[in-house]
Amino acid sequence: MLYNFLPLLLKHRRLSLLFLLFTAWGFFLDAHAQPLWYEMDHEVHLDVEAQATVGRGENASFWLTSNRNGLAGMDARNGALRLFLHRPVEADSDRVWHVGYGLEGALTYGNTSRLMLQQAYAEVDFQKSRFTLGQKVQQPEINHPTLSTGAWVLGNNARPVPMLRWELYDWWNIAGDGNWAALKLHVAYGMMTDGGWQEDYLLPQKHYAKRALLHTKSGYLRLGNPDFSPFIFVGGLEMATQFGGHIYNVGRQAQDNYSLRVGTKDFWYAFWGKGGSDPTDGAGYENSAGNTLGAWRAALTYRHPAGAWSVKAYYDHYFEDQSQLFFQYGWYDGLWGIEFNLPRNRFVSTLVGEYVRMDHQSGPVYHDHTPQVPDQVSGVDNYYNHNLYQGWQNYGRSMGNALFASPIYKRDGTLDFSYNRFRTYHFGLAGQPTPDINYRLLYTHLWSWGTYAVPLPEVRHQHSFLAEVRVGLPNRAQRRLGRDFHERSLTAGWSIGAAVAFDGGTLLGRNFGLQLSIMKQGLLSSF
Repeated sequence: MLYNFLPLLLKHRRLSLLFLLFTAWGFFLDAHAQPLWYEMDHEVHLDVEAQATVGRGENASFWLTSNRNGLAGMDARNGALRLFLHRPVEADSDRVWHVGYGLEGALTYGNTSRLMLQQAYAEVDFQKSRFTLGQKVQQPEINHPTLSTGAWVLGNNARPVPMLRWELYDWWNIAGDGNWAALKLHVAYGMMTDGGWQEDYLLPQKHYAKRALLHTKSGYLRLGNPDFSPFIFVGGLEMATQFGGHIYNVGRQAQDNYSLRVGTKDFWYAFWGKGGSDPTDGAGYENSAGNTLGAWRAALTYRHPAGAWSVKAYYDHYFEDQSQLFFQYGWYDGLWGIEFNLPRNRFVSTLVGEYVRMDHQSGPVYHDHTPQVPDQVSGVDNYYNHNLYQGWQNYGRSMGNALFASPIYKRDGTLDFSYNRFRTYHFGLAGQPTPDINYRLLYTHLWSWGTYAVPLPEVRHQHSFLAEVRVGLPNRAQRRLGRDFHERSLTAGWSIGAAVAFDGGTLLGRNFGLQLSIMKQGLLSSF
């Protein structure tokens, strides 16, 4: 898939050259006498996992496929063999420059592709800055990584997109010795790689895009010193824009194709959410560049002075235009969540509860101003959908929150989000009864009205449940088998996972699934 990214790098040689110079500088100007490249094979990790799912129903159960970075298959029966070779940047913690890389691939059954290149990246750290080139899974801010439904914009429900990314990966203190205020930022540009897949999957007259570009950015402010302040506030903004590329079947006819311009100013327009190159807008009705969306995000955490427990309340507000960017139509839609981290015990360590409302969408009326009726009514936001691009999806999966039922569930040759008006109650809990056993439970109740354009005749409900456990085989248990095991043993780092999940209701149908997995993790030298 990275071959689709090469034209972007060749077209914008200055950005590519800048990244290569930073990398080379790290190699040759490291503060230590020993060259950095001499130990590039040091601290290399290898993860190997085999996973199989069996069940009944039209699809795999919702929580067996959601928020797994697009690797889990959609069919009721699916499986994968995954290998991930990676070197974390932390391996160079004693150096000025830190270098990391990763390569992950999978052979899958019951998914969109048999052979999947999931991650392929290289990254360089200097102080608090990180430069990443390639396709890498990024973890969302604020939300719990395994118990939350996910972030609105930059979630972990779909496969990653190849990007050129700069970020302040750690909090940058802007308040001097007090450290009561800090920033965390990222800016990235990349290219979508699912254009060919869209062309093959969609019905003949459906619109799709090839070589569409992607821009993402985020900025967060932290208030409160994490070393001693009981209250910590984190707030910020995430935004993304799909722009450029070749658009086909815009008017549902083969000749209605467009090649959207991609110049320096278009990258600037995407950054600011302005400009626009949509030839279907019409004179006087120009929209922001491409498919632009974002979210205001905030969290307030209270930590017990002794550090025994904490509670966090958080809020995500989604927007696709200025009607929801600020307060033009009121902030009715959003995600309200609370997370409890309990004192250490053998039963429950973390509790998460979320309430989601996404049915308002600035109201049911949309009207562009005309000389006869000059009033502008900017309702019907139609979340995650777009008239040129196939919405906020990658290979049929929502790139944001998993609650937007991914278009691939429908299996009808379309990729629009047909159930984007919904409300949800969601609960999750996790625990670690022993050092070698951890589990999580998820339950979600969602009800949907469809979309404003195509409302459902009756409200559809969805109930989704997951129980998942992972057990690591401890060395002491291995020694009971009468063998001599140690840290470099072939059997060190093994774990077994099991999960049961089901869906009920009329939205995604009745699905039931059992999943088993076996994983080996460790240094490459220990295999």
